[in-house]
Amino acid sequence: MKTQKQRSATTERYNSHGLLVYREWGREWQKYDYNVVGNQIYYENSQGYWSKSEYDADGNETCYENSEGLKIGNPHTSTDSVIDNVQSM
Repeated sequence: MKTQKQRSATTERYNSHGLLVYREWGREWQKYDYNVVGNQIYYENSQGYWSKSEYDADGNETCYENSEGLKIGNPHTSTDSVIDNVQSM
């Protein structure tokens, strides 16, 4: 079950694991996605910034990339699936 909290014109949505998946205030928003063990694998905001990460089986971040062109590590095809992300907002 997804939960939603609202406080002083800020809306936050959480997945069934209690992880923040969406935040909105005014005209601004942020989206978050996580892998099956709860590591943040994607972030995006209303200004067009995004970042994505990959993790190994031990939970260590092995690859990071963002919209500003920063790339650290070697990306690989991940078999991790996303848990309870926000669908089409």
